[in-house]
Amino acid sequence: MCRNFIRQTRVIFLDELKQSFRNKKFIIALAIYLFLTYFLIKNGTNIATVIKLFWLVSDYSAPILVYYLSSLLLIPLFAILISHDSISSETQENAIRYIASRASRYSIFFGKLLADMAIITAINLLIAAAMLYYNYNYTGLYAFKELSISFFYLTLYAFVFAGIGIFSSVVLRRTTMALWLSMLISVSFLFLHLKDSFNIFSPYHYILAPIKGTLSAGIIAYVSFAAVFIAAAFIIFKRKDL
Repeated sequence: MCRNFIRQTRVIFLDELKQSFRNKKFIIALAIYLFLTYFLIKNGTNIATVIKLFWLVSDYSAPILVYYLSSLLLIPLFAILISHDSISSETQENAIRYIASRASRYSIFFGKLLADMAIITAINLLIAAAMLYYNYNYTGLYAFKELSISFFYLTLYAFVFAGIGIFSSVVLRRTTMALWLSMLISVSFLFLHLKDSFNIFSPYHYILAPIKGTLSAGIIAYVSFAAVFIAAAFIIFKRKDL
């Protein structure tokens, strides 16, 4: 049974990857995300220097700081765009019943989830690798440690919003509605962050943890946030009438 689960999950995983890179909307979203990241890093280095002087004291170089801050801004939207239609696209087109007749719900859910996470991780790794080169040209230092920490933490941050996206994708049958629900949850967390009494329950509360020296607390928070949404999505999907 375990071998069958692994085989089915692998098939779903690979199929999801192929569909993603054949999807014009995904390619456009990816191109826009990479362009905006490049634009902000290329043109925001001077701004980052000012930020370091007057707002955020950090050992990070200006290029790494602007990479980190711009990623905090762009990653939620990109992660949601990737994950919000993972399940809803299949239910909207009534293809989920056919898939469920050939693979278990466990394999469908985790195959699609792992594909979303693999794409997010690969894109983050690509940008981090480019930053390694860019930072060396700018400062003469590779800053491998700072970039490694940033990459790891930003990937966990992205998984939170991927969890929100896949949760919405399971709850709602239409991709458009799933996208709007994902955005609503994300914005709700933003308002929660502005309330001092409740901001610890918002993922935005932990965005500067690597810079402020509270990395462990941030990691625990992001793993917990992602686990809650993924677990809730899985429970609903397992019991849902397809």
